[in-house]
Amino acid sequence: MRQVNFFKLLRDIRAYGRDRLTLQRRLFAFFLLFLVTVMSELLLILFAAGIFATGREESRMFLQNELNHIAGGVEKDLGILAVQGTALSERLAEQLERGLSREGLKPADLRASSGRLEPLLEGCFDVLSAALEKNKASAAFIVLDATVNPALAGSASSRAGMFLKNMAPNAVYQSPSAIRYMRGPASIARARGMSLMPQW
Repeated sequence: MRQVNFFKLLRDIRAYGRDRLTLQRRLFAFFLLFLVTVMSELLLILFAAGIFATGREESRMFLQNELNHIAGGVEKDLGILAVQGTALSERLAEQLERGLSREGLKPADLRASSGRLEPLLEGCFDVLSAALEKNKASAAFIVLDATVNPALAGSASSRAGMFLKNMAPNAVYQSPSAIRYMRGPASIARARGMSLMPQW
């Protein structure tokens, strides 16, 4: 095993330092070491004082307040829609009662009077359209417990009705052009100059 001469190794290290590391580089290295030490101590003091934990708690409280505000707004909007939906159903029921009395029918006679469903639905169109123009709902529909053609296969599960969709429910000023006719008798849409949607 080779024996290492300690003094020779020390002389080589000093010679390397003199040849490679200038005084300016050494000063820069010591300055960086000092800066890292000071920054580390500063971070330790901040962690010990709880500065970062305080900011995190404030952020959590801010986000919690925002979430509560948004949830309150959604709850309020859904409550308004529920009240408006109930009022709409009452107006539709009144309209249907007037239409049935004009036709001399009772609600139980709807299934046997499939030919008179279209005039009843036509009377409901204005009520549905007005509800969409005044409210922020995205759609309104009515389903009658009757079908237009009871002779077709699957007529037991088929129902007559009408479905209108508002394409801009959050607009400040509603316009009839934003309402689309999605389901219902095609003649009602054509009579009002409305184009049928591809999904119709």
